[in-house]
Amino acid sequence: MYWGLGVKNTVDFNITFLAKWRFWLDNWACLECLALHHPRMFLDSKQKHDSIASMEK
Repeated sequence: MYWGLGVKNTVDFNITFLAKWRFWLDNWACLECLALHHPRMFLDSKQKHDSIASMEK
C-alpha cells in the first residue's frame, strides 16, 4: 500500500525524515526554527545541532 508522495513504507520514511532534520535549526515545527522561537531553551541545550531522531537519546 502506498501512502502520500509515493511512500510505500511510512516507518522508513519517518526514520529518514527524522534523521535529516535538525531539531533546533530546521523549520519543521513552525514558521521559524525552534532556536529563534525559543532562544533561551536553545542556549541551554547541549544538543544544538542534533537531528530530531537523535534528540530522544
